[in-house]
Amino acid sequence: MLTTTNVSSAISSQSSFVNSNQYEKVSVISIVGMGGLGKTSLAQSIYNDDSVENMFMKRMRICVSDDFNLFTILRNIMESITAFRCQDISVEVLVKNVTEKLEDTKYLLVIDDLWNEDQEEWDKLKSILDVGAAGSKILVTTRIQKVASVVEGLIPPYYLDLLSAAECWSIIKRIAFSPGGASETLNMKTIGEQIAKKCKGLPLAAHFFSRLMRSQNDERDWLSIRDNKSLETSENHSGGIMPVLKLSYGTLPSRVKQCFAYCCLFPKDWEFNREALIQLWMAEGFIHPCRGGYENSLEDIGNDYFLCLLSSSFFQDVKKDDLGDIQTFKMHDLVHDLALSVAGSHDVSVLNAGGVKSYVSQVRRLQLIVKKKEEE
Repeated sequence: MLTTTNVSSAISSQSSFVNSNQYEKVSVISIVGMGGLGKTSLAQSIYNDDSVENMFMKRMRICVSDDFNLFTILRNIMESITAFRCQDISVEVLVKNVTEKLEDTKYLLVIDDLWNEDQEEWDKLKSILDVGAAGSKILVTTRIQKVASVVEGLIPPYYLDLLSAAECWSIIKRIAFSPGGASETLNMKTIGEQIAKKCKGLPLAAHFFSRLMRSQNDERDWLSIRDNKSLETSENHSGGIMPVLKLSYGTLPSRVKQCFAYCCLFPKDWEFNREALIQLWMAEGFIHPCRGGYENSLEDIGNDYFLCLLSSSFFQDVKKDDLGDIQTFKMHDLVHDLALSVAGSHDVSVLNAGGVKSYVSQVRRLQLIVKKKEEE
């Protein structure tokens, strides 16, 4: 089984030798696996590992996703180095700035969710990153074997294996049987083990099942989940995870569903600000005061919606302030795909700025993607 230790040992090695005649100054290590298998979580664990951190002068983490744009990637690298937003500058200036920051510096760069299969485009980026000191490492996560081949150097890719049903059940039962959840009876264990087989080896599916089974926690609920026909369908593009996500989505209150679907307007890997998002929900009219009894403020109701989505695993990677209050969070890219699919084409549309169509007048909310040209 591939673990943090396996990859960390490769990253922490002083140099990458296959034999005495082969050497890489800046090595690339790729982690390959289908969506929901835990590539990002593994890369994050490696990135935060103390032994790895001590090996490098600089560490950076960026997410690329579908659009491999040199300007955007270099800007994100600079922002990861400096922790400040870059001004609207040219790609030439960014190349100069990145080179100055990384030249003769031993660094670790995590490139998460890479989809680019164009060798020439990758070589452009790699030539800029090769200024680092010997022992620098680039850790790439991808769903596509061809991408791993494009970026591969002397270190072969690491392939994530599917979990066993028993491993999925071990993830599920910790949450499902936690205080306030289901009773740990023999019948419930048996049904739970049967549900775990429907994870198809994906830890993300196990995580969603665990939260769903904790909230719907009697035997009848679990039997309904086990016998749900939608979980038998296979969706190749998402590795079978989407039926599980849709099942969890279906249990949300209608007003919370509306708030969740709205989140698809933001790009993948977007770091949401909790308070700002709740204010946007309020401005859209998604949040309504409770009728009868004590009335909470709209902000409090919006926070309840947020906590509902968080507890159901639709939100993740929370960051808290010194008082323990949640400030920011993210969505898994497959959860973002779900939000886009349930929003509906007439409610939300995502377009490139140069390809605006006449039908946009029929769209209620629009995300415009404005790309920066490299030659500017």
